[in-house]
Amino acid sequence: MNISSVTASIAALFRQREDTAEAGFPEYPGTMRDPQGNAQRYGEYLHLLLERRRTLAADLRPHKVGHKPESRLRTLNMRLYDDPHYLVYLHAAGAGIAELEAEAARCMASLDEDSRYVREHGGEEWRGVHALAGHDRVAFGFAAIALLLVADGGLVKTFHRLVSPQYDSRNQLLDVLVKAFDPAQPVGATYAWHGASRPWTEPLLRALALPAQERPAALAAYMEKWTRLMRPHGWKPDLDTAAGKDPLFSDFAFEVALAVCGWDIDDSAFAGHPYYPRELVRHYRSTLRHGRDAWRAAGAGAGVAIHAPPLPVRSSLAASGRTGLARWIELASDGDQQATDAALAMIEGADPVDLHELVEALEEARLGIAADLKDDDSVAAQIHMLGEARALDDFTEPDGPPAGIDRCMALLCTWNDWLAERAYRLVPIDLGDDAWHAVVVRRECLEELRNLSGSLGIPLARPAELYHLE
Repeated sequence: MNISSVTASIAALFRQREDTAEAGFPEYPGTMRDPQGNAQRYGEYLHLLLERRRTLAADLRPHKVGHKPESRLRTLNMRLYDDPHYLVYLHAAGAGIAELEAEAARCMASLDEDSRYVREHGGEEWRGVHALAGHDRVAFGFAAIALLLVADGGLVKTFHRLVSPQYDSRNQLLDVLVKAFDPAQPVGATYAWHGASRPWTEPLLRALALPAQERPAALAAYMEKWTRLMRPHGWKPDLDTAAGKDPLFSDFAFEVALAVCGWDIDDSAFAGHPYYPRELVRHYRSTLRHGRDAWRAAGAGAGVAIHAPPLPVRSSLAASGRTGLARWIELASDGDQQATDAALAMIEGADPVDLHELVEALEEARLGIAADLKDDDSVAAQIHMLGEARALDDFTEPDGPPAGIDRCMALLCTWNDWLAERAYRLVPIDLGDDAWHAVVVRRECLEELRNLSGSLGIPLARPAELYHLE
């Protein structure tokens, strides 16, 4: 089946879907996959995306009066964002396998055509546009739903055209996972360091690099930590998805599903995890593995050597030769040399230190607290991220207040005391702006950090001053 016939074969399905949307998107009673989902919110969001899809399609009509090439490019770029999100939300809302397959096939055809047009007609500004960026969680969701459900092997073998080859957008994990299903997917020799995706991509790459008999246990250990790893991406144990409350968390461990299917890994130890997309895995194994993908040998995966990133190198802080700002960042990173180097690479080395450039580099390298005064979700996510990086036990958040500045204050106050019991100290950075900034250092390094801060002109505050502790 070619791309045009795929699109034509599901046209009736989407006409029906869009007709139904006039009266409100239908819910999927009893089948919602999102463990904390809200059917009404999903219905509203999916309906909104369908309405926007219809509007964008109208904007792209060739006969539309006054339609400028720049407008077409912007419209197509919006569709490149919307379509993968729509598919991931459709999965979380509980749509059936057949509907997900049809929508995935439609999206693949549309995304390929749209991104190619944008690259060819958009000039230098648009030259690198692709549908899927490797550090975006949605890209993994779209890849899993499409590669594990779409029956047309010819269409699947065009998937590599959707994945960005741009150095800053590439992700080794996405590349090797896609290559297990589409052999034309290129795998790079080197990849850019990316702090945001590092906590959840690197452990999985290390698991896939293990001997086959060790992979099930490694994936099971990864799944045990999965929700904690997803804190920065919107998951929390008390998510409130009622109208006007928390955003929906529609993500699942799609990367694990792709690894399990691509490398034929036993998933029995974690198949019951609420965020493991077992329906996709079950369908793939029963329907596609020995048909569409019979070409791939058992356990072969991507068929290339996986150069697993090493565990973070934590040098002895007492034996370090770094000085000045490099030493300051090394203390804030708890000796993580890769993170220290990544943060330093983002700072131009101005003297005196550009404080805003410094806190941006710390945020990008995931080395500190950086959040708006009212953004308690980001503060909580960063607290758990910093604890995970230091292999600390899970932090129990205070019961109240519910939200906003008071919630941020309560989180930071409680965490400050919690860290003190574990030989660490919370060190606020006081820029006098409307945001929280802080780093975490070992107790024995606190005085050195304070002295360096004085010489570098980095304004610190004591937690008791900034968080109004008694």
